[in-house]
Amino acid sequence: MKCPFCGTEMVKRRVDVDRTWKGRTITFRDILAEVCPDCGEEAYTAEDIEVMDSFIEGTLKDDDYPRLMNVEEVSSFLRVTPQTVYNMLRDGRIRASKVGREWRFPRETVLEFLRMSPNEPEAVMYRSGELMDSEKGAVKEAVSRFRARLKAKRRGEPGK
Repeated sequence: MKCPFCGTEMVKRRVDVDRTWKGRTITFRDILAEVCPDCGEEAYTAEDIEVMDSFIEGTLKDDDYPRLMNVEEVSSFLRVTPQTVYNMLRDGRIRASKVGREWRFPRETVLEFLRMSPNEPEAVMYRSGELMDSEKGAVKEAVSRFRARLKAKRRGEPGK
């Protein structure tokens, strides 16, 4: 895998990942990552990202945040500036409803945003507003079938 920032070939290595959440630093130990030897960029496996996301989700379920969050609460949770939240709204990466002059984000919408891989086709469509919640399962299934056919074709197996 090549580094998305500098183009250098990344190497697999086990690393400790420090994450600070609400003033506490949490260290995930022995995480398998692809690490760029030039710029230090790290890419993690889907399983390890799922574990870290589950931990974050568990923290969010502690009612530290209300079921309906405002821009400031979402920016605090995602550890980004409020302007980044507005940018995410504008380009469709996250959904919200406007109540009066304020944006409101259901807690589940923020969790869905974290669970989706940014490069998955269904995530791109969902974030751009082209995919309804009820359609996600069908799209994921279609993408899985397509990938299976593509793998079979690469192995030289006849298509189905």
